[in-house]
Amino acid sequence: MEENLISNLVSKDKLIVCIKGISNIGKTGTITELIKMLLPRSKKTPQWNNPNPPPPLPLNNPPKALNVEVWVNSNTTGRNIHIGLDTTGDYGNDIQKWVGLLAQNGCSLIFCTCRSKGDPYIAVRKIAKQYGYNLILTAPYTLEMSRLQTPQPTHVALHQRGAEHLETFI
Repeated sequence: MEENLISNLVSKDKLIVCIKGISNIGKTGTITELIKMLLPRSKKTPQWNNPNPPPPLPLNNPPKALNVEVWVNSNTTGRNIHIGLDTTGDYGNDIQKWVGLLAQNGCSLIFCTCRSKGDPYIAVRKIAKQYGYNLILTAPYTLEMSRLQTPQPTHVALHQRGAEHLETFI
């Protein structure tokens, strides 16, 4: 029953899934892992909006700010979905620019990051309202009391698990 409700939300409406949280807890790492999962599945050449030129693949040491569009078959409906992914969520102006671009380009599903409060969160809400998206807020999987700058194997595993769970929206 719940799976059908989520499938309907994704298949009938435009949707933004935003990973929201304080700095250095795994928002960018989770979206980066999702990008790694989706790039090989893209039915068209991925469109890299940021950085341009695109980073070298595989994304073993990616830049912090990524913005890419992919076209992937839905796991539930089998139809092709235009997906935007963005990791520039530290500042409201960056979100307005990059997540706004994904909305303008017609992505039906957008995965993005934003800080817990203030301008970044306001910017995501504004884009959702302006372009007619439903907005789902979630948080990354993280180890309590562990906000290390360098991802450790456990952090990477948590980012991968979070990406797998985000993939269920596709």
